[in-house]
Amino acid sequence: MPKPPNIIRPTYLKTAIPEDMRVWLDIHLWSASEQRVPHGAYARLIQQLLREYRAKVESNRDHPVP
Repeated sequence: MPKPPNIIRPTYLKTAIPEDMRVWLDIHLWSASEQRVPHGAYARLIQQLLREYRAKVESNRDHPVP
C-alpha cells in the first residue's frame, strides 16, 4: 500500500549555524544503536521548537506586555 500524501507539504529550509552549536546538536541527537543521527531528527527538533515558539508568540499576542 503506498504512503498517503501529506496534507501539509514539506518545504526545505537551508540555514547555517556556528560549528560549535552543530557539534553540540549532533552529540545530543546521536543514536548509539544506529551509530548516527537518526533520519529526521533535525527536522523533528526544529518542528518542536517552532511549535513551542509559535504558541508563545500567539499567547503573548492575546495578552500584550505593556
